[in-house]
Amino acid sequence: MVTAYGPSMIGATAAENPALVFTATGDYVGTLAVDVMNILIVTSSFAAVLAFHNAANRYFYALGRERVLPSAFALVHPRTHSPWVGGVVGTALAVVVVIAFAVAGLDPFTNLLVWLNTPGVIGIMALQALCSFAVAGFYRKRADLPGSTWVRLIAPLLGGLALTAASWLAVTHVDLLTGAGATTNLILLLPLPLIFLVGVLLAMRLRAADPNAYALLATTDVEETTA
Repeated sequence: MVTAYGPSMIGATAAENPALVFTATGDYVGTLAVDVMNILIVTSSFAAVLAFHNAANRYFYALGRERVLPSAFALVHPRTHSPWVGGVVGTALAVVVVIAFAVAGLDPFTNLLVWLNTPGVIGIMALQALCSFAVAGFYRKRADLPGSTWVRLIAPLLGGLALTAASWLAVTHVDLLTGAGATTNLILLLPLPLIFLVGVLLAMRLRAADPNAYALLATTDVEETTA
């Protein structure tokens, strides 16, 4: 893209034309390549959405089994053994969001796709950073487990620091991801720390009120139980 538009114009071009990859391909390769890219972007987007949908279903299912969500989420379909309640809820939420964006006249790519994916991507990066630090903490408490210093401490800490830095860069340069103004970016990012805080408070409340339910958290083997 830098070769096609020049290093001094790439930023302004991307701001005016988010589909600059397709435009450059049409100019330098031809319309057939653009048609192939359009097919691939649609099919890959569908695959990605389907993967997220399936993952969300299993989160609903696991949380239902572990008594964090209503027990109805733990139900599986009698024939397919899939977590169908979570699937219905996830589909209903997606339909509501898509309709809301359509009614508001917002662009399905630059607004719906980009705006909603941005906090999700940053949230996942932050969770991966926390998970890396948690690995080091886990091994510190479990000195009986085998593993070198690299595996138990150095690698998890390096991963956590790198992911923290990447998350910070994504947050401080979020306008490059969304193409939106400061207010919109704040609305997109503010729920992340608030949801995390609510989750921590709910976990602490659950641990105090129902230690057995708290001990069940993250113990569900989704593939085994649904089968």
